Amino acid sequence: MSKHAWNWKITTPNEHVTTGVACAVDVREALAAALGTPAGVGLTLAHGIGEDDLVEMPGASDIRQLFTGKGCEILLERADAGGAAAPSLWHYTAGHKLQLIRESCALHPNGAKVAPNERPVVWFSADAVYEPTAIKLLQMPGQARLRRPTVAELHELVGVFRFAIDRDDPRLAAWPAVHRKARISTTGVANMIRAGVEIGAKPMNWFGALEEIPLADLRFEAWTGEHWVAAQIDASIAQIRERMELVRSISAAAYGPAGIKRAWQAGANA
Repeated sequence: MSKHAWNWKITTPNEHVTTGVACAVDVREALAAALGTPAGVGLTLAHGIGEDDLVEMPGASDIRQLFTGKGCEILLERADAGGAAAPSLWHYTAGHKLQLIRESCALHPNGAKVAPNERPVVWFSADAVYEPTAIKLLQMPGQARLRRPTVAELHELVGVFRFAIDRDDPRLAAWPAVHRKARISTTGVANMIRAGVEIGAKPMNWFGALEEIPLADLRFEAWTGEHWVAAQIDASIAQIRERMELVRSISAAAYGPAGIKRAWQAGANA
């Protein structure tokens, strides 16, 4: 089998970055070569990490893979694959939040329910369909209690949308690193994992940024009910405003003004 040049980048928990090139048949051979360099040996000595400790992150391909373990990251990319599109991550949201996002011109780290010593995070997911933790409890029309709707129900109610970003954006960190950078407590991490797994989420799909991400750096997409398509945020806001007016009228008929307030505050504050 022919060998290829692989670019590798090793990032330590303190964010020290070392790069190099390895000649290898495939990504596993390239990983072993990277770990055999002085930077890789230093990683092993300083952090006690070996090839068996590394986990392949979602979004991998035959020409580009990211491995993480113990706060370290090793990115491998074939040098002759420069024209390949970078894998994406997505920030999922619902239609009733689009107006506030548009007005702020950015995705901002979410400070809701963040402990005093923690840093807020803008969360992204490697799940290419939908991130389960992005679906919050809502009061559905005609129902008195809050519950978590399905993606199909949310699509019909207020629309489902996402913002895409390249996986190799330097502002992003993978789950094992982002919860440390955000200073999330051990208890907080355990609660996040437990709550996520209970609704079908995979924590290794979670990525985050500790700074705002301008909308100009993101690609906006809408869910049609069957697949994701490129969309315009202003046009989507106009469409969703009409839909929300209908939902408000249904809520008013069922519960009066108090029902409207409960329905939309629950979603907006989640």
